[in-house]
This record gives sequence, C-alpha cells and structure tokens, in this order.
Amino acid sequence: FISAHPAEINGNYQLFARISDHAGWKRTLALSPKTAFSDRIFTVSGRLDLDEIQGFIDTLERETGVQRGQYSLSIVNDIRVSGTLDGIAFEEQFNPTVNFEINALEVQLSQATESEGGALQPSSSSVLSRQSLEENSLGIFGMDLSVYLARRISLGVGIPATVGLLFLLFHVYRNTEKSELERLRLWHGHILVETRDVRILETQQYSNLANLEALITLAEQDQRIILHLPDQEKHHFFVQTPEQLYHYEADENKSAQNMIDVHRQPKRQRVWRLPRFNRNTNMSLAYEHALKGWAKAVDRKLYKEGEADYLAEMAYKLAKRMNVRGSELENIRMAAYLHKIGLMDVPDEVLQKKKKLTEKELELIRNHPSYARKQLDGAELLRPIAEIVYYQHERWDGSGYPEGLKGEEIPLGSRIISIANIWRSLQQKRPHRDAWTEDDAKKYLNEQSGKQFDPHIVGVFLADIDVGVGDIEIFTEEDRDV
Repeated sequence: FISAHPAEINGNYQLFARISDHAGWKRTLALSPKTAFSDRIFTVSGRLDLDEIQGFIDTLERETGVQRGQYSLSIVNDIRVSGTLDGIAFEEQFNPTVNFEINALEVQLSQATESEGGALQPSSSSVLSRQSLEENSLGIFGMDLSVYLARRISLGVGIPATVGLLFLLFHVYRNTEKSELERLRLWHGHILVETRDVRILETQQYSNLANLEALITLAEQDQRIILHLPDQEKHHFFVQTPEQLYHYEADENKSAQNMIDVHRQPKRQRVWRLPRFNRNTNMSLAYEHALKGWAKAVDRKLYKEGEADYLAEMAYKLAKRMNVRGSELENIRMAAYLHKIGLMDVPDEVLQKKKKLTEKELELIRNHPSYARKQLDGAELLRPIAEIVYYQHERWDGSGYPEGLKGEEIPLGSRIISIANIWRSLQQKRPHRDAWTEDDAKKYLNEQSGKQFDPHIVGVFLADIDVGVGDIEIFTEEDRDV
C-alpha cells in the first residue's frame, strides 16, 4: 500500500482459486486461510493442484454428459482494508485477480484484465476526499471582501440610500402638492412650453377650464403643447385645438391639494358620475365642444360626417324612453358621440378594405373598445363615458367581447348604444356590403332579441320606430338651449 500521507492500515486477506464455464457453473478452492495483517506490505502464497481442478471438470462432464472443453481458471486474492489516511477513516476492498484459460492440453494465461497494472501486476488506486468550509469572498475594487462583510457594508450603504430616496420622493410630493405648476412640470414637462407674450390674455376667444386635469387631457389627446404664461402670482396655461383655444388659470398661493378639494366638494355620491353642467356655462360648452370635435374626426375618417350627431340623438331619445335621467342620460349621449373613437387607432386600409378581413385585421377592429377606453379613461370626468364605450360590443347572452358580460351585468348605456348603432349601421352602405332595408333591419333586431340585445330595449326601440318616434332630428346647440 503506497501513499504520500501518514497512514495506519490493517485488514485481512485470503487467496482462493475459482474454476468456471460460460454457462454459469463454478467451483471455488481456498488456497490460503483468512489471515490478518497490520502493515503496508504483506506476502501471500498458495499451491494449486491442477489434478484436483481436472477432477472437478471430469466430474461435471460425466454427470451432465456435456463435453465443453474450455474453462476459465481465476486466482483471486480477497483483501479487506481499513484504517486512517492522514487522519481520515476509510474502508476499502481490493480483489486482484489472475485469469487463465484451461482445456485438456494446457493452462494459458489470459491477458484480458481490468486491473491498472496488467495481468501479472494488478493494482488499484483510490482517493479520499476531505470536506472543509471556507468563507466566500467578493472582489470589489481590487479588494477581497468576505461575503459577510460585504453584506454588512451593503446594509450600511443601502439603508441610508433608501432613506434618502424616500426623503427625496417625499420632498417632490410635497412640492407637487403645494404648487400645480410644480406638478405639471414634474409629470408633463415634455409638453410644457413657457411664453412671455401677454397679448394672448387680451383675446376673449378662449374657453376657461375648471381644473388642470381637463387641460392636460386635451393636450394629451394629440400630443399638443401646453403654453405657460407667468403673470405675477398667477399662471396661465393654454392648449390650442383645431376648434378652440382652452385656458386654465392657477394661483401660486393656492396649493394643488386645495384646488382638488374645491372641485371635490360638490361631489357627495359614493359612485363617481359625470357632473351635469349648466348649459349656459363656458365649461359646459367647452367640454361638449371638445368631445364633439373627436366625434367629427372619427366621422371624417370612417364614412360620412353627421353620423355621430345622428346616433347620439337616437341613443339620447331611446334612453329617455327607458326613463333614464340626469347625468346618466348625458353620459349615454356623449358616449354615443364617441362610440367609434377607438377606430382612430385602426389603419385606414383595414377600415376601407372591401375584401374579407384577415384574423389579424379582425383583431385590430375588435380591440377598438379597448383603444377608446385608453383614450378616455385618463380623465376622471370621462371614465363613465369610457365604460359605456368599452362594453358596447358585449352581448345579452354573454358571447360578446371584450369581457363576456351577460344580461344586466352590461351597463345600460352600452346596451342602448349597441342597438342604436346596429340599427343605423345596417341601413347604410359599407365598403364590404350593401345597405339593408328597414324591414330587414327590424327582422334582425327581433331575431337577436335575447341573444345579442336586451329584449326589453329592443321592444321599446321597435315600438318607437313603428309609431315614428324613432325618426331622429338633429338639433344644433341653439335648438337644444331653446
């Protein structure tokens, strides 16, 4: 036994011979007794009687009647070793073997062996592994720091950094709460442009808005800039649209939170609803004018102008017949104006295509309620309208989209607009089909009652159409005020 490390070795060995054939027969002869040893070197020897081996073979062939002629003879030394190597306990088993092929004429050494040292010098090597725990280290700026120390340092640096970041965020929050101007600069500085031209205040051709959020919503619709005009302790903000110039005035001494609280005071209901403005106020006119501007832009992109007005009046009258009143009635009318606004995000070549649409093109069109919701949902004032527009393609039986709502889970305004929209669309020519007759359209509504449409609303609508109430007349703002 050879090792470069100090070792204490002991064990036992026994030498024996084994005669066998390929069919599995085997006989074993002990050539030496089992003997103990306690040193790195020992010698073992034994005497093999080949006549005795031949006697085993003769007896086997006589009793089985099979003359195999070829047998294997192995000389095996069974060695069991235990002890310590460099202080590590171990147990090993070593069985060096010398193999011979034997027949009636000769015993021949077999060169086939699995031993590392060959047939006549068999050897075996083994390795003992030692386990130890060592502390990991990190290389930082040329220094080796232990992981434990690195963690302590990271905590020492990270906690103050986190506290500092929170303090900075709190400071930014306090500044934005104190000043609407700071809030606007922080969140919308990319569209804020300062001006010194005070002549803009001399014109009376602008509409005053009640809060900064409404002005920001107008600016973000088409990525318009917000002009900022400082005027002593006041700040004026302007957004120019194709239809109107909008203005909002902020007082430097009045915090943003106070401005928000002022606007929240009149609203006491638990569920948010769009406020019903006085029709003689500039805010009402500006609000409705902006929404109608969107609707007309959709009309120009799609089929013809005036469709939004027509559908809005139809939905408005149908909702009144359903005993809808107050702000909910106004929400339905304005949602009808904007029910197609999501199609502004669909390419013209898809909307005007006369051939059958692909699955990808159909998906673009089906997603237009989601596009509309994203455009409208940014402002609190428009959220009730956004919800009505978003669910306009839900079906009474739950097979619609985008969320598969069923029955009265669908907002009432969405159910009303769905019927008015289908009625109007069927009677108009489209790039991919001809217009339907009124009788065919009525038949379709009756067939889809209880499936696609609310059966009660279908009944009210068809009753109005039959008695002529459904013939819609488009009113101007002057007519409506009268």
